[in-house]
Amino acid sequence: MNRKERRAAAHQQRKLARKAGFPTPDLSQPTPAAPVDATLSAAKLAANRANAQHSTGPTSEAGRAVSSQNRTTHGLARHNGAFVLLPSEDPSGFEALKASLTKEHEPSTETESILVQSMAESHWLANRAQNLQSSCFDPRTSQITDPQLFSLYLRYQTTHTRAFHKSPQ
Repeated sequence: MNRKERRAAAHQQRKLARKAGFPTPDLSQPTPAAPVDATLSAAKLAANRANAQHSTGPTSEAGRAVSSQNRTTHGLARHNGAFVLLPSEDPSGFEALKASLTKEHEPSTETESILVQSMAESHWLANRAQNLQSSCFDPRTSQITDPQLFSLYLRYQTTHTRAFHKSPQ
């Protein structure tokens, strides 16, 4: 049986399993993603399961509130759908930007007002990402010191710039 036939047979088995109501997969057969020599021993598997019982995450409301803010230190993502000004940013600067866009586009409906607000937020976040990119450069050599972080900030800048330009004007 060649590779193409084996793949077709495996596909057919998966298809039949779905129709049968998703029975538990046959774990006795090794999968290509998990070679036989890379499987866990019974002792390691038992130890992993025992350790997993100790790490259940925060249990108090205060702990959950703190945990929900993980990985939002740069403020480039709308966390829980909300736009947030960082403590280091000037709220009057954001309000001036929003007032300028409102004056320029003169929204007459609620939808237009929402779009102007979205434009202001997207522009503000794109500028924030651009400002954070400067922290990734060595001031003496102008070389990028953290390529991974620089790439993240660049991606956020592109995302927010695109969101600004996609807002109907």
